[in-house]
Amino acid sequence: MEYISIEEYKSLDLSNRIIYIRLLDKLEQQSISFNLVNPHTFLRKKESEKVLTKSEIALSDYLISEKWVKKWPGTKSGQKVYMRTFATNKLCIDYFRKISSFFCLDDQIDISFFNNNNKCLCFTISHEGMCFAHNDIIKDLT
Repeated sequence: MEYISIEEYKSLDLSNRIIYIRLLDKLEQQSISFNLVNPHTFLRKKESEKVLTKSEIALSDYLISEKWVKKWPGTKSGQKVYMRTFATNKLCIDYFRKISSFFCLDDQIDISFFNNNNKCLCFTISHEGMCFAHNDIIKDLT
């Protein structure tokens, strides 16, 4: 995962439902994949033990890959955590539209969306309650 320069991103207030829905609309148009990272998977007894959240189960039909990582957009960890990559499509975005924001995903799940050039379009740091969107997609959100 390449380094993300925070200067290219703007913080978003996802408590504003209009901004959240507009962001989802843009991500539906421009994103081809997204990652879900469960920072609590380091609590597992062994690396082969998989801990699935409710969201990961609901989105499992669109799973592309799974791997253990120590860094992901917005975060570096001292311990390995599990990251799952999913294909972005209308059904996945509709799943996110049903919740009030990304911060309502299971137990502080971090999420990041990518375009076809593997540029991160949006990412969260859930335990801080922060969401950042790339300058390229920020227009018309606020």
